[in-house]
Amino acid sequence: MKKMGFVVLFLMGLLLLAGCQDQKQTLRIEVRDISGEVMIDEEITYPDTTELSLIEVIDEHVDLDYEMSTFGAFIKGVDGFYPTEFGITYNYWLSIYVNDQMIETGLDQVTYEEDMVISFRESSMLSDVDQEIDQFIYGFLDEKVNTYINQDGMDHYVLAALNQLSIYGYNTIDLTELDYPDYDDQTVANRFKKALVSFSKDLDNELETDFTTFVELTPDGLYETITYLNAFDVFYTNENHDKRNEIIQDFILEIPEYMDADFAGMALSAVSSLQENQAVETYIQQMIDVIKDNMTSTGVIGWGGANAASTAVSIIGLLAVGENPRDEIYSTLESDLVESLMLYVNEFAFNHLIDDENPDLAFTTPQGFAALVMYKIYRDHMTTISDPTLNLWVFEVIN
Repeated sequence: MKKMGFVVLFLMGLLLLAGCQDQKQTLRIEVRDISGEVMIDEEITYPDTTELSLIEVIDEHVDLDYEMSTFGAFIKGVDGFYPTEFGITYNYWLSIYVNDQMIETGLDQVTYEEDMVISFRESSMLSDVDQEIDQFIYGFLDEKVNTYINQDGMDHYVLAALNQLSIYGYNTIDLTELDYPDYDDQTVANRFKKALVSFSKDLDNELETDFTTFVELTPDGLYETITYLNAFDVFYTNENHDKRNEIIQDFILEIPEYMDADFAGMALSAVSSLQENQAVETYIQQMIDVIKDNMTSTGVIGWGGANAASTAVSIIGLLAVGENPRDEIYSTLESDLVESLMLYVNEFAFNHLIDDENPDLAFTTPQGFAALVMYKIYRDHMTTISDPTLNLWVFEVIN
């Protein structure tokens, strides 16, 4: 019996020893995007005896893109995942959590603990509204661009906004590779769209050639004049030109029979190149007052009621003359103009009226997208610049 007891104890000892040998020191690595979705989840075996630091062990298993600073290791990317707008803005970054506690040091200063969980979480100091705006813009880029730019047609608001994102360095779309329709020279509107396409395709020679004949045209009526001046901005940026100055001076003398915020917003963009002129400055204030007079808690009134299109065009116009659409003077108790516009978002499109079930893809959505893009550029690059004039149709970087 004693021998049998000894054998049993011996076998149990072997089993326990084997179990101990099978036990491994591990840690888990995860990466979460800004919405909290887990993008990477991997368990790593931590060597019993190693001269490597924790960050070096992790780097052997998942590729860490980091650089050392006086504050420690700054993690730029993990296994190919980078925060939104990496290399463009500092709106987003990766925070590091160890066992659900955010660390305030570099990862190189963290020591291994058994079964620890290290979480790299995309983070931002932007407000919820600003994050929603970014998500809308990037969602639109993924889902909608080919709907608005193809061989059969091109929406000028969408293409202008894409050019603005491109010249400010956002990694969006190679505009030279898109399919575009062909436009003749028969109308001011066609020449405007042709200029947009030529700029997008980097056809500088065509732009220069077309401008020499375009500048000889004289627009007919207020709305064609707005299109003409928008085209002038595409061709000639906002530099001084006698013909444009003459057209603007005539334009501001005539007020349409039906004045609304839509016209006011478009007019602000059209005259922004000459706003230092006293008469133009007075006209700009008149148009701003029209927008203010039509503001509500759900956006700007146009054609009888508050809607997303009127709100978007107002935002675009205000930015063109150096006004911040989120300023207190463009706010009600409930929201500012940008917040009001976001009330109409329907996935990656806009409803025209707030209670619409289906979005208005043909008219309101392109204008809404352009308004958000221009606000985003203003927010990311110009809040420290005094009265920047950010015109949707002028394709040059403001520093």
